[in-house]
Amino acid sequence: MPDRSKESTQTKRYIGPPGWGLDRWASTSSPAKKKTHTHAKKPRQMLGKTDGLSNKRHKARKRLMNYGTWNVQGIRGKMEEITSELGKLKMDVIGLTDTKRKGIGTEIVRDYVHLYSGVSKDRRAERGVSILINKKFKKGITNWEAVNENIIKVNINHLGTKITVLCVYVPSNDKTNLEKDQFYEKLNETLVNIGMTREIILLGDFNGHTGTKVNNQVIGPYGETRINDNGEHLIDLCESHNLIITNGYFKHKMIHKYT
Repeated sequence: MPDRSKESTQTKRYIGPPGWGLDRWASTSSPAKKKTHTHAKKPRQMLGKTDGLSNKRHKARKRLMNYGTWNVQGIRGKMEEITSELGKLKMDVIGLTDTKRKGIGTEIVRDYVHLYSGVSKDRRAERGVSILINKKFKKGITNWEAVNENIIKVNINHLGTKITVLCVYVPSNDKTNLEKDQFYEKLNETLVNIGMTREIILLGDFNGHTGTKVNNQVIGPYGETRINDNGEHLIDLCESHNLIITNGYFKHKMIHKYT
């Protein structure tokens, strides 16, 4: 018969919680021979990986896209400077107006994809619009359209959200009513063709003053107080397509209320 007296003095015990990494069995003596065990320190959590709140913040930052617009008054010889400044500001999608660049095309400039639309090459350089998109969103670009020298459109899919970005350059307020009406008719047609399934970001130089209103679904209380013909056209357009003129919903220094 095997001697079981020795076995009775030996026990197997699991040392420490499993999460502490001590996933091993330890042989200890009988209770009469007390031993002390040194436990490893619990590993620290890696913020941003295991912390739930940090994960949420990280995901929110990934979803964030910074939009802007810039009237560059001619783009020739300025692209390196423009993209450098936009990189410092960490801008992702930027509408450029009054580029005065002829033709239609795409190019890569530093960290940006550049889509541009201008007058035909047999015309004098004038007007012109373009959109710069950070290259990290390049795979999300599905298609784009150069509508004319005043309107350009690009479709982007970002984290499951379908976005259409437009950059427009509205004729100045002193142009003829016919010219302004033709512009807004074309812009309205473009918005109608986009449909209701996409988020629309409308950027550009609108040459308009929209005034201020309280408890209004289109205009906020923090814009400038004046209103002009182009501003009225813009308000009508936004009301027709459920768009918001966001500039008036945030407080600005007086110098930043005008372009």
